[in-house]
Amino acid sequence: DLPVLVFLNAGLLHRVGPYRMHVDLARQLAARGYASLRFDLSGRGDSGKASTGAEGPAALLADIGHALDLLEKGGHGTRFVLFGLCTGADHAHRGAVLDPRVTGVILLDGYGYRTWKFFVRRYAPALLSPARLLRSISSRLGNLLSHAREPAGDGPRPDQDEEFLWHLPAKADFAGDLRALVQRETRMLYIYTAGVSSDYYNYQDQFQDAFPDIDFRGCLQVRMFPDADHEFTLLEDRARMFDTITGWLDRNFIS
Repeated sequence: DLPVLVFLNAGLLHRVGPYRMHVDLARQLAARGYASLRFDLSGRGDSGKASTGAEGPAALLADIGHALDLLEKGGHGTRFVLFGLCTGADHAHRGAVLDPRVTGVILLDGYGYRTWKFFVRRYAPALLSPARLLRSISSRLGNLLSHAREPAGDGPRPDQDEEFLWHLPAKADFAGDLRALVQRETRMLYIYTAGVSSDYYNYQDQFQDAFPDIDFRGCLQVRMFPDADHEFTLLEDRARMFDTITGWLDRNFIS
């Protein structure tokens, strides 16, 4: 049987996804025989806060587990692929690590770790151009002065919700997660865009370069879209991303 796709919220956006991304992809996959579920996690879209009293990541992971329980008990499937963009990718990763029923993940602009090649690609153009270097230094000095004027404190600002702040796990912890997923033969598709190229991921092979000691045994595929924005706003970019996903699903789950 084909796995069921489960779409998770991207940040605070509701279940249709950014610019109806989830709806359009779900319909395209349905035409190929893949069932899917789109739902709002606790506190997002049309869903209220969790009635269990759980909060933060614990509530979101419980939501994912309950969704898989519902699908399994309803006879819709026993294998699932989690789809997530941005913070949704973070939740999908955590859900896959915790639940062995998750046999695949599709993660858009999820976790990534910088390498020396990242820094070369990020800063070499500025170093080779005096004008760009001067602008970069000026910008960084401005940022430093701006932060210096802000009130001191280690915690988030009062207007920030801790649940929606992006936290990159320690690299060793994430590597442990990857090894556990590979051991279970969980298929992983990581997709990165220009939306994160200046922050933490800017070339195709960066994922493998960051974890050279892990034998992914065919479980990992990475695709870089260097010209696409974070939400794949342009239709041609979105079409290529959809083609990447459908091809990956067919190769990994159609015997």
